[in-house]
Amino acid sequence: MPDQTAAPDAAPRPHALLARIDWEAAGREAADLLSAYVKLDSSHPRGRTVETADFLQEIMEREGLETRRYATPEADKVNLASRLRAERPTGKAICLSSHMDVVQAVASDWTFDPFSGEIADGYVYGRGALDMKGMGIMELLAVLLLKRLGVELSRDVLLLHTSDEETGSTLGAKLLVDEHYADLDPGFVLDEGGSGMRGFFSQGDVFAVSVGEKRIIWMKMIAHARPGHASSPDPDDAMHRLVRAADKILSQLPDEHAAGAVAEMIYRLGGERAR
Repeated sequence: MPDQTAAPDAAPRPHALLARIDWEAAGREAADLLSAYVKLDSSHPRGRTVETADFLQEIMEREGLETRRYATPEADKVNLASRLRAERPTGKAICLSSHMDVVQAVASDWTFDPFSGEIADGYVYGRGALDMKGMGIMELLAVLLLKRLGVELSRDVLLLHTSDEETGSTLGAKLLVDEHYADLDPGFVLDEGGSGMRGFFSQGDVFAVSVGEKRIIWMKMIAHARPGHASSPDPDDAMHRLVRAADKILSQLPDEHAAGAVAEMIYRLGGERAR
């Protein structure tokens, strides 16, 4: 809880704010929230996010955060936004984004049931604990701590919990951008996949910013040969030819080329060491 002895108009410095946080209690709260969150099965192919949104929204509203739900054409998929407002913002909001849907899980592959939310040996076990309900809870708790401590903000903090990311984001981030961007309009977005490195490159602390990702290339191969039969395989059968062709493609590494963004990164971070 905030230090009630502090003058209401005093703007605490960042290190003073950090010292006021009970990090052990915050860690326990995060673990308990994550455990409850991963128990909610939002896995595909269904990818249902109504219950996850209910869970998060109840926490936010209990803490006094404003929330808004964004419906999708599928009744069991919904997106959720919450905003912690700055009294005198000097810029657009910072958006902390995460997705509520997760990929499928086969229980036999897991030490604990993938939707048990088991806490054991210092870990929370569950599908989505890493991708990316864990980060969603970290972002949520960061905003809760900002509000509980009464931190004076220079911009709004927008929490975004989306659906459908694991299947292309059509009913999640894409829908929000296409239909509701004016409501959100952030200055920048922090999402999954980034990392920070300290003291490794010549430029000091470096944080990764994604400007692109690998995309799918669909290929269709046709072999003109006898169809063959599994009981009497023949190297000249059509299926054998397809297997050999696929192996040739997979065994050939792509040619190295200096993509613009990569070349710029290597240049800025210090040449061959960055490479």
